[in-house]
Parts: sequence; structure tokens; C-alpha cells
Amino acid sequence: MHLELATRGGDSAVDRADAADAPGADGEGGAAVDEQRYRRRIAKAKRAARSELRAEQWSRMRLAELEAEHIARHGGPDMPPGRPADGASNGGTCGDGCACRIECCAGGGRGSSDDDRPHPAGMFWIPPQRDSVPRIDAARVSPAEFVAEWEAPGRPVVIRGVSDEWPASTAWMPEAFVRTYRNQKFKVGQDDEGDKVTLAAKYYMRYALTDPDGARADDSPLYIFDASVFKSAPQLARDYTVPEYFRDDLFRLVGSSRRPPYRWIVMGPARSGTGIHIDPLGTSAWNTLLLGHKRWALFPPGTAKDKIDPKLKDREAVTWFMNVYPKLRAAGEDLGMVEIIQRPGETVFVPGGWAHVVMNLGEAHAAVECDEWFWGHAS
Repeated sequence: MHLELATRGGDSAVDRADAADAPGADGEGGAAVDEQRYRRRIAKAKRAARSELRAEQWSRMRLAELEAEHIARHGGPDMPPGRPADGASNGGTCGDGCACRIECCAGGGRGSSDDDRPHPAGMFWIPPQRDSVPRIDAARVSPAEFVAEWEAPGRPVVIRGVSDEWPASTAWMPEAFVRTYRNQKFKVGQDDEGDKVTLAAKYYMRYALTDPDGARADDSPLYIFDASVFKSAPQLARDYTVPEYFRDDLFRLVGSSRRPPYRWIVMGPARSGTGIHIDPLGTSAWNTLLLGHKRWALFPPGTAKDKIDPKLKDREAVTWFMNVYPKLRAAGEDLGMVEIIQRPGETVFVPGGWAHVVMNLGEAHAAVECDEWFWGHAS
């Protein structure tokens, strides 16, 4: 599940939840989310998660500023995804006047077709004609049909209607989530020794949602990616139901004690995400989005690694979209690349062996997601 949590302005859900707490709720003898303590925790987490960066280098590319200028020039953050609306400012291309000047922006700012036009919602969005993966309705496609049409041949697909009745649809909205899990610690990275770096939800949500100097300013913000939290917060696993298509899972045959990590809760604001990778052990994966948008690029098994995963200064998703994607776009069809803008209520099925890179989109958003891997089909 991926929940894009949006706040704009002052009295956010996080602020209201903080104000509702009694003094000392942090368990450290202070008021709820003490400002200095919050700053120290975020700074410590950043130093540990990416020791190669000094504090000022987290925003060295000025992507937040460039995104804001792009939106001001070409549209607005409330513009729905798709083609620029009538009357939206086009004002040239992003290579001709817009300060972002990056080739991953819409069509790269080259030409005047809809495919090349700067997207009004932001510089990392793509037009609908490049959102090429088929969509199916869970209510109309049986598990047997799904296996035959999508799982067995290893074809990505987007499924609608999976999460309509999930408790997470309300329990994971910002105010409820912060109130329930505010002191729960989540993994936001790992240090140079491979040990996990954690933050309490109350600190991370403030960083991701309301602090103007937090995730909103960072080029590639801290990103919760936690598999172990389901043991310490078991309610999270009860807030969703594994879709019927994925319940017949060979992993269950090894038993829970021997089963490797297979599900993660993931939370991250705009420009956070996961770099190019292939899920291990031949597993397939599903990812359900509850609110917001995610951008995907996927490549079929056998795609040359040196073309899609060259050596970069880091493995951040935003770095890949800025440096690798522009070079691949012209050859994308030959490589079998497919792209997705995942929308609320949609589940992406990623077959085993498909390399993929994923980035969260949106202005002043955060995201909560649960990825699950499964292994083959037992029938």
C-alpha cells in the first residue's frame, strides 16, 4: 500500500496531533515533539543514513526550488495528471526559459507535441500517452484469468479496486496515523556499518509534511523502508488484505520463521523513492497506492545492466531519473521500457525479473506504502 499524504498550510494533521498530546508524551520528560530535539534527531539520522553528505549538500541540486519555478511557469500543484489544461501556461519548453532545464521533465522540453510539452503538475511527471501499462478491474478478472494473462507470461499490469474496503484507507490517513504510531520507530536508512537508522513517526511526519526546511527542501529526502515494524506494530498488517491474485504464494511453504523479509511499510515525500533494482530470489511484487501518485519505469528480464544501471554518484531514484532516464528515453521502446503514473486505488504488479525504479511525486506530500513480494504460484 502506498499512501500519499498531502498537507498544505499551517494547521496540519501532524500539528493537531502534536498539540493534542499531553506533556511528556514523548517519554523523555518534555513537551510533544520538542523543536530542538526534533532538529537533533533529523540531523543525526541524515548524518548516519548518508555520511557522504554534509548538511547543506542535501539540497545542493536545488530541486525543490526548480520544481516550484516549473509549476509557477507551466501550471500548478493542483493540476490533475494528464495533458495540460486549456489555458495552462506552456511558455516555451523547459530547455528554453524554464529554470529546471532537465531532460527528464515531461518530454525533455524538446518540440511542441503533447509528448514533449512540460507537464503542469511538476517537472518529473509524464504525459498520459507514456503511461503505457494496461489496467484491469479486480472485480472483472478472476484469479485464473490473472495468472494466464499476466502472471504466467510475466507481464506488468495495473489493477484497480483492490483496496476499496481496506481499513488502511482511513487508518493510514495523516491524523489517524500520527495519533496511533507517533512513538513507533521506523527505519529511514542504514549507516556505513549496515545498521538501521530509525526515527519515530512523530519526527518523520513533521520532517516529511510540515517542516519547510525538512523534506520539502531536500533533493532526495529520507525515506522510510521498514520490514521489521510489522512485528512491533502488528496492527499495520491487519489494516490491509493481500489481494486474491497473490494469496497462492510458494513462500508460505517455508514457514514464517524461515521466510525472508517480504513486506515493507514505506513512507516518503516527493522525490523520494527506490533506485533501479530487481527484486531478489525470483520474486514478483505488488504495490497498492491509497492516495497520491508514483512514477515507475520498468525493464523486462534480460535488459543489459550497463544500459539501465550505470555507475552513478549515488543510487537515489531522483538521480536515476535526472541522469539515466534522458539517455534511455529514445531507446526505451527497443529496450522494452514501460512507464506508469500510479494513481490512488491502483495496484502495480511487477513480475519477477523486471528491473524497476520508482519515485514519489507531488508538492508537499508524504507517502506510506507496503510492498509485498511473493514467489511463484502454488497451483
